[in-house]
Amino acid sequence: MKHKYKAIITVLIVIIIAIFSFVTFGKSVIYSAVLKETSISTQSRKEKSKSTTIKKNDYILFGKYQNEPILWQVLNVDKKGKALLMSKYILCLKAFDASGKDKKYHNGSDLSTLGSSDWKNSTIRQWLNSDKDKVIYSHCPPSKSNVNKGYNAYDSESGFLSNSNFGPQLLSLIYDKGDKVFLLSKSELSKYFKPTQRKKQCTKSAILSTNSPYLIFSSQNIWYWTSSKISTNRTSVCTVTSSGNYYKALAYDGATGVCPALYLKSSEITTIGGNGSKSNPYWISNRGA
Repeated sequence: MKHKYKAIITVLIVIIIAIFSFVTFGKSVIYSAVLKETSISTQSRKEKSKSTTIKKNDYILFGKYQNEPILWQVLNVDKKGKALLMSKYILCLKAFDASGKDKKYHNGSDLSTLGSSDWKNSTIRQWLNSDKDKVIYSHCPPSKSNVNKGYNAYDSESGFLSNSNFGPQLLSLIYDKGDKVFLLSKSELSKYFKPTQRKKQCTKSAILSTNSPYLIFSSQNIWYWTSSKISTNRTSVCTVTSSGNYYKALAYDGATGVCPALYLKSSEITTIGGNGSKSNPYWISNRGA
């Protein structure tokens, strides 16, 4: 009888080890078949730099995140020549606003427990617009204890605009409208996209870097944040779902995607290659315009 129990226990241990190995090691195996577009080569372009006028629906490589070039889609060029860009892919999964007690920004048990839906004071806004290696948050840093189940804490991560992602020359091209980098609102997304066009997938680095237990595949559409709040409470933020429709998620949810947008000061840019297509996007020179 003892031998029988030992055999059962051994089998259970093997199963547990196999599951653990699949979850922890499996990412690098399963996710190796990611979209080709999210693994654009970082090799230096051999083409000579030239002046290029970008237009709506062009694609641009501009900056990088987690050592992966960021592919942007041009959504619009306004009358003054400023170009609105949105990341083609979800770059990471992060909480919109961390939870935690704060008399000024989290006045109330709902906000201290679940975070706030207020974009203006959100931790994601502060991270997106920081060029510092160490982001100083105005309140409740997005640490493991302040995001839901500790998923994808980013309190120790350098700012999105830090030198590792954007150098001074690239930063000089970004128009500051109060925010250099932002999330589009629900109304803005509805203006530029039909529901099926709003669906987003993750970059390779986003898939590999998330520490949530949910498996994500390269062809899978993932929920991502807008900057719009939900009117029925102070803790829910409007999100784009995997179907391209709108729903809500709690602000401190670290398993929701981040798909940033920004304005270039001018649609006249210096490129070092590409033709503006998705498969061969313009590459903005790091020497600036």
